[in-house]
Order: sequence, then structure tokens, then C-alpha cells
Amino acid sequence: MSNPVVVFVQDHSVLILAALAVVEGIICLSLLRMARHARHEMRAAQAAAIEAARAAALAAPGAIDPEAVLALLRQGHAPTLDNVYAMMRRRELEAVNQTPDPGLVVSTPAKGSPSQPPPNGGAAGGGTTLTSSEVEERLRAALYRGEALTLANLPYLHAVRTLTDELLRQDSELGDLTVEAVGLGSRRCAVEIHVKEEGVAAGVAEALWLYESHGQSAKALKHDGEAITQEDVLLRAEGDARGLLSLERTVVNLLQRMSGIATATRRLAKIASDASTTAHVVATRKTPWGLLDKRGVHVGGGGTHRLNLSDAILIKTNHLSISSNGIAMELERTLHQAWERRKAAAFFEVEVTSELEAMAAARVFAELQAASDACPCLLLLDNFSADDAKNTVRALHDTNLHDTVIVEASGGVSETSVAAYAAAGVDAISIGALTHSVRALDLSAKLTPRSEVGRE
Repeated sequence: MSNPVVVFVQDHSVLILAALAVVEGIICLSLLRMARHARHEMRAAQAAAIEAARAAALAAPGAIDPEAVLALLRQGHAPTLDNVYAMMRRRELEAVNQTPDPGLVVSTPAKGSPSQPPPNGGAAGGGTTLTSSEVEERLRAALYRGEALTLANLPYLHAVRTLTDELLRQDSELGDLTVEAVGLGSRRCAVEIHVKEEGVAAGVAEALWLYESHGQSAKALKHDGEAITQEDVLLRAEGDARGLLSLERTVVNLLQRMSGIATATRRLAKIASDASTTAHVVATRKTPWGLLDKRGVHVGGGGTHRLNLSDAILIKTNHLSISSNGIAMELERTLHQAWERRKAAAFFEVEVTSELEAMAAARVFAELQAASDACPCLLLLDNFSADDAKNTVRALHDTNLHDTVIVEASGGVSETSVAAYAAAGVDAISIGALTHSVRALDLSAKLTPRSEVGRE
């Protein structure tokens, strides 16, 4: 007589094997989750230890200098009590121009901190110090892309045509009831665009194209980038009354907006350069009129930054929160992965929200550029105060990491604060207000019978 257990196993062997495989999978998944949890706990403990050291310093200002703790953290040293007191003594000697004993600070990196850059006097990774002209060239190659914004460039022409076609469709698709009622019809006349305040001309090339592409003739009296003053005439166009009047508001709106952007850009760029000859004002992607807004910034002398999402890599906090499940310590892994996939990116940038994140990213950039420095690397200091930006720039210099990166400040920068950010030593200052809330330059259109054009 057959054993019923054996018979059951033989008849259900496939199901049993499948069940065992499921159990094995559940066990493996549980082990992976346990390992991930342990790793997260370890990283959280490391971060907590650093924050505890910082908090202890701030809680006892009479005994511990908080700046000594921050200096240790910037240099990657463990903020032990011995190290803190040693750093305090070192800072006291430096304050009276005495050379501190190099053994004062224990050179033991904080647990979990990135390795220190090599003390070779150059950039981390064995690089050499860049000259000011090399830094300027690298920055302009990354953030100044306005040369492509001309009507000879088909993508830009398409952007101009698409925008203006839609504006004209909304305005005059069903005709002009006033022109028909007054009976102007095809009467020949001319229009002049008059300047009512000082500024910088922009959008003139686009306005000429708009007139000519709709059968009117036009001539520029001022050109893009020129300084203009009250009573100047930007351009003159001739044609039939119906055509000129149908184009009038779209042309004036275009010129007012682009000239307003160019004027604001030139004004802020001058404020920045007066505070630091190496500071540059650049745009953001907060551009309601797309590439036309970027063109206005370019005409005003500012950097365009990215023209579209395919231009460059800019890893922001939203990207990091998704790719790393909210774990800040995954920054290094994300940067390495993106670097391998950067293709023909004009630059490689990461957004950071603290000095510690900035230093960690700069160390990764130094490592990546040791193999290939063909792609400029940028640190985007998001919502840093001017003082925090200054401290971060100083820390990058102190650790020989500054030459590996371009430092950009962004977030809440205004006309009243741009000088402070420039003086902080950042390379670029991105200002959304250049385009998202710019004030239009005051212009007006004056139509006259053709025989009166040009009369004084």
C-alpha cells in the first residue's frame, strides 16, 4: 500500500516547489528591507551626531565657538571635543597672525564623511588652479547661449512665429470692427514706435520680421542692444491702415516686454559687476514668453542659462527626492549615475540646500573631473542667504575645491540683494524676476498719413 504522504508530494510537486519559491522570495525581500532599514538608521545616526555637535556648540556659546565646529565640518574632521578646542586655539593664533601648530587639529575625518582633497595646492583630483580668463570662458560656455537666438536659427524663428501667430489670432481673427466702421480700409499710412523712457532696445529684429512677413515695409532706427532715451524712435513701418493697425498691439507688446527684460538685465548686471568683476547675472526658466524672454536677457548682456531641457543636466531637489527616496546621502550615487549618462550636456549642475551638501557635491565633482573635465560642473546654491553663500565659497576655496565648480546663487534674489550675492564670491546669480515679473518699457505707436511721415 502506497504511503499517502509520498503520493501527495508526487501529485503536487510543482505546487510545493512554487510555494517554496514564494517563501524564499519573501525571506529575501525581508532581509533586503532589514538591510536597507539598517543602512538608513546608520546614516540618520551620522547626521544626528553632526547636528548634535552643532547644537551643543550653539547652546554653550561661552565655552565653545560655533565657528570652530563649522570649520571642522567643512574640512571633514570629526567634531570631537578635543578637535573643537584645538580648532578654537588655531583660530585664536590665526587672529593674531601667528602660525598655528599643524598638529593642533586631529586629521581624522568624521565617520561617513567624504575623503579630503589632496593637499597639492591645486584642485582636488590633481587639477591645477584656473586663471580668471579660463574661469570666465568656462562659465560663458555653460550659461551664455543667446547666440542661437536669432531669426536665422529655425527653432527660434519657429518660437517667434508660433507666439505671434497666436497673439494675432486672438486679437484680429474676426477682423477689426473699428477700422471697418471708420472706413479706413486700404488707406496708406505709416507707424512709428516712440520711446517714452530710458532703457535698452530689444525685439526690434522680431518686430521688423513681423511687419515684413505680413506685407508691410519696415526700417529700424535703433537696433537691439542700443541704449535708448525718451523721444527716440525705434522703428518706422509703412503699409495699409488695416494691416498696420492689426499688427500694432502685438508689435508694441513684444517690443515693450523684450526691451523691459533687456533693460532690467543690463541694470542688474551692472550692479553685480560693480560689486564683483567676476559675477554674472543669468536668467531662469521662469519665462512666460519662452525663448523671446531669453533673447531679451541676452540682448541686455545676461546669461540665458538653459534654453530647453535637453541643453544640460540640472539635478534639483525634486529629482533627488525621487531617485533616492528622500535620502540625502544618496547624492553621490545619483551624481555618478547621471554623469555616465550626460551625453552632450553643456554643463552638469546639482541643486544644494546647505553648505554640507555643497561640499559633498563638490568632492564628487572633483572625482568625476579627475577623469574628464570636458563638462563644466555647477553648484546651485538654492535659497542661500548672501552670508551663507559667502561661507560656502570660502569653504570651497579652503579645501581646494573651488576650481572644480561654477557656483550659482538662486532663489529670492532681487535688485536690492544682488550686490551682496556678487560680493559673496559666487560666479553666477540667477534671477527669475528678470522675466517672470519684469516691468515693460514704456513705448507707444503713432500712426500718420503716409505724406506726413518724417515731418519734424
